[in-house]
Amino acid sequence: MNKDWRNWVDWSSASFMSIQLEGLCIVSNFPNVIHRNDNNDLHSVEEYAISFNDGYGIHYINGKYIPEDIFKQIKSNEFKLESFLKEPNEEIKSAAIEMMQIINGDAFLVRFFGNNLKEVDSYVDKKEAKYLKGTTSGMNIGVYTLYKGNINGDSIAYVQCYCPSTDRMFFLGVEPTHRTAKNAIASLYRVPTIAKDDIKSISRQGERFFTAFTEEGYNKIKTSKKNN
Repeated sequence: MNKDWRNWVDWSSASFMSIQLEGLCIVSNFPNVIHRNDNNDLHSVEEYAISFNDGYGIHYINGKYIPEDIFKQIKSNEFKLESFLKEPNEEIKSAAIEMMQIINGDAFLVRFFGNNLKEVDSYVDKKEAKYLKGTTSGMNIGVYTLYKGNINGDSIAYVQCYCPSTDRMFFLGVEPTHRTAKNAIASLYRVPTIAKDDIKSISRQGERFFTAFTEEGYNKIKTSKKNN
């Protein structure tokens, strides 16, 4: 352990970022270029949003990380729907949608998805104002659209929806057997019927849901598992 705090102060004031582990500290110098949008988020559709003297850089679209290969493919208009659908990270897919929208406009997005996916059904689940606290209160909240199609001979289905807190557009993969947008979006979140009245809270990150039950609810689920 370095007990000379004067050296620590001098070093920390000249560093941009550090990752501190037991017995190891990784330090980064300040970047030479930083691009931001009006909300002060890292952002650039032209070049690295942040880059360093050694040439290393990272792409961001409105504060969301996007891999360099996808960034370059969108810039050169070579990004395909097949690549979009194979991407497992929903935040990256959302960044790709935003980048295409910024560069080419909404009409391009319609063509990008419409060439392979056709709109099948829509479902609107509008909530009262008291349930919209902490959201954007935008008109897209609670609007779900089911798209279905075929890619390389495989049947696929996606639900278009919007994040209540950011209004970002998402395309969430669902089973192609669904015929309605309501059932398709509902299929992404399931709980045991016996515990449906014992839910304390529900949180979500991407396509993952986290459910907190009451103590009685947890007991019901445990009992059900033992009996099965």
